[in-house]
Amino acid sequence: MTKKAPMSTAVAKGKRCFEFSDGSSNKFWEIQVSGEGFTTRHGKIGTDGTEVKKEFSSPEEATKESEKLVREKVKKGYVEVSGGDGAQLAKPKGKEVKSTSAAAVDGKQLASIRKLLGGADWASVLQGLEQVEALHDEALWDTLAQGLAVVGGSLVVPPGCEVDKRARADFRVAVAHAVMRGAGRHGEITNVNFSELTLPDLRCLKGYSAVQTLNLSRCRSLTSLLGIEGLTALMELNLEVCSSLTSVQGIEGLTALTKLTELSLRGCSSLKGLQGLEGLTALTKLDLEGCS
Repeated sequence: MTKKAPMSTAVAKGKRCFEFSDGSSNKFWEIQVSGEGFTTRHGKIGTDGTEVKKEFSSPEEATKESEKLVREKVKKGYVEVSGGDGAQLAKPKGKEVKSTSAAAVDGKQLASIRKLLGGADWASVLQGLEQVEALHDEALWDTLAQGLAVVGGSLVVPPGCEVDKRARADFRVAVAHAVMRGAGRHGEITNVNFSELTLPDLRCLKGYSAVQTLNLSRCRSLTSLLGIEGLTALMELNLEVCSSLTSVQGIEGLTALTKLTELSLRGCSSLKGLQGLEGLTALTKLDLEGCS
């Protein structure tokens, strides 16, 4: 459940606080582990922000997942300003910047982004997502993510939500996943179904570190797995009837999947070789039926 959290200038013991500033954005992100769960809060500096609570099966899992989120934030440029003992850390010197609100985004720019997200090709969609990311505006990501939900580890895109209205039908699920990542809500997704989508690659899933099963069956335009390298928890990968894949060797990121146990290449009729699979040391099940 997501709710508004009261503002406080004190830092609770065990809470880690991070800030991000780049000249056009000034925002914060906090996380506090407690027992078998943790609480995060994010938003623009000076606001209450949005609080999200998550529960896990054990304190160890909660700690492990919290550390993953911290690493992701640091990669994005967030700087820690208070440690787990509640002590304030020295902030890096630099110019104070003003944050950008969703309302401050130029109307024409927003209309242009929405047009790109509803584009006729994946390159246009990616351009739109990159423009949203360049604004460093979490409120805008939250707006685009309105109506999206995660049920049983899978993303649900109900009719009438923002993504449903803006994205082309065959890109809708992929855009929804990219929006969830931008809004920082992708950590709860463990199952992804892209079956029959017309995607050339998987950049919309970059950084989806919690995903365990990925269905790419009948993605006949898929030529690259660019973006899959961030799916470090992936255990099952279905590439059935991905007829544009010609070789396993050189498919970006595949050898980074050290937990992958099941891989199906059934019906990949253009596949010419299997060089590259030797790096999948955890693989126990491989389906090659119908491969040339």
